[in-house]
Amino acid sequence: MSKDSLIRSFTSGRLRLRSMARRLLADSDEAEDALQDAFVRLWTQAETLDIGDDADPLAATAVRNLCIDRLRHRASNVDLDEAADCSGDDLLEATAQQSRVELVQRIVKKRLTPLQQRIFQAHDIEECSYADIARTEDMTEQALRQQLSRARKTIRECYRKIENDDEF
Repeated sequence: MSKDSLIRSFTSGRLRLRSMARRLLADSDEAEDALQDAFVRLWTQAETLDIGDDADPLAATAVRNLCIDRLRHRASNVDLDEAADCSGDDLLEATAQQSRVELVQRIVKKRLTPLQQRIFQAHDIEECSYADIARTEDMTEQALRQQLSRARKTIRECYRKIENDDEF
């Protein structure tokens, strides 16, 4: 791929890419940063990538993946200052809640397909609409709902099994 085709793709599709990043990240500034990071990453690899002159799909994928990375990073950051301000009982409850959240995160990583992970993250964690997620994943809303239902069922069954058996 030439660097010229990369520049054309980002220039012509900038509004579409920024809109997609803003839907995923819910923050205009962070969406702009994701676009710039995607461009820089592709720019450094432009000569080694062999996709022809149409870099639009690659640009969209790069932006989407960077947004997902940013969301995962944002979700994994725990504010330790909030835990320090808690009383003893509040701290125990916060610790128990955090361990339940970590358990669900492990279940999601180990038991769900990558598609189900993305859908679950986007809808249940980031509170994106079905329509937005369906557009991002290039699927119908009905198929998305079915995948989300299967993901929730898997999480629920694994969580109950762990609660009862203490096995994973």
